[in-house]
Amino acid sequence: MKINIRGKTSAMCKAEIKFATVFFAQYIMSKRLLENIQVDICFEKQGKYAQGHCFSYDDGPRPRMFEIGINSKLSRYKMLQCLAHEIVHMKQYAKGELRHELITAKWQGKTYKITNSFEDYLNWPWEIEAYGRDRSLYLLYSCVLKQEKIKFKHGYPYIRGKRLTKKMLTSFKTTAKI
Repeated sequence: MKINIRGKTSAMCKAEIKFATVFFAQYIMSKRLLENIQVDICFEKQGKYAQGHCFSYDDGPRPRMFEIGINSKLSRYKMLQCLAHEIVHMKQYAKGELRHELITAKWQGKTYKITNSFEDYLNWPWEIEAYGRDRSLYLLYSCVLKQEKIKFKHGYPYIRGKRLTKKMLTSFKTTAKI
């Protein structure tokens, strides 16, 4: 997975953003799929009620290039949960489960009309999955950081005092006991 970060946030360093992105993605996507994913993570102002967004740059049925936007003013907890939520959407697009068109979305072959209704939004199946998984991914992430004694300093992740190399980062998979 190729990760590019734009914008700034005071809640997390770039090393943790990259680490969390890889961590969340590894739990919901296959290694083969991840090898072909490119994601730009942008920290920016969002709409009045929005925390983040995910969209694909390519129009194919199974896109591989994405932008994830996250509100740069969120707390670390909310930012990580938002990142997990948007990575679930990235998986949905990449696996062809979700596809947005002009005023509709297709979820696993069924067409849904996109509206501005908050009630509709909460009942769309792709949002139900994303809201269900973002919290569990965040909880797992938090537990693994604590259990494995992972810290982020000087722009790098450290596990039990040893700096993680780029190769170790992309192959990191925990056997955390929760």
